Amino acid sequence: MKKFFIGVVLSMLLIANSALAMTFQQPVEIGSIGYINLGGFDFFGTSSNSGEPIIVRQRTLFKRGIARFGDGNDALYFHYNHGTIEKRYKDQIIAFGSENIKNTVNVNIAEPRLYKIDSNQGITLYLIKDSYDIPEDNTFTLIGRRKDGIWVKYFSTVELTKKYFGERQSHCWKKFSVSNDVVSIYYELYFRGDYRNPTQRGEFRFKWDDKAQWFGIEHIVY
Repeated sequence: MKKFFIGVVLSMLLIANSALAMTFQQPVEIGSIGYINLGGFDFFGTSSNSGEPIIVRQRTLFKRGIARFGDGNDALYFHYNHGTIEKRYKDQIIAFGSENIKNTVNVNIAEPRLYKIDSNQGITLYLIKDSYDIPEDNTFTLIGRRKDGIWVKYFSTVELTKKYFGERQSHCWKKFSVSNDVVSIYYELYFRGDYRNPTQRGEFRFKWDDKAQWFGIEHIVY
């Protein structure tokens, strides 16, 4: 009877620990932003947009404003202002996060696609997949709203490139995946821009650390 009781308690503890472990849902694309190089912003998938419209090359773009992707407490707000030549674009605003611009994260973008990643612990992630002309332009940035409502940037491949690859090698950030409590970003390296023959393939695995309330990082070379 005593052994049976202990077994039941252990089983309950295992179930409880499993329930408490962070689990991320599969990413869902919620929208995209385009035509920034033309002098304005174009949006797809927004729930609302308070932008100031302008006509550029017979297209209706938006110069400045606030766009919202999704609804509810974890909706993603995008504060934007393309800036002016006179001020050398120092007045440019590109910020993701809360409706309050003081609670946002600055992310340099060209033509990004936005993905929402829900979790079972009240943390909402948004992965910003950006690209432009050449493979080196591909970037991935993970931002999120913490349990306390603060928006943070967890990682960016821009910083990873500087730390691990430097400027001597051509590189391409290829794709991403999500499994349980891990977000993975895959890459290829090339010699002098020879994109047909990768010299190295690998991935960076970002595993959630409950104690640190942040992601650990593991670099794997294939």
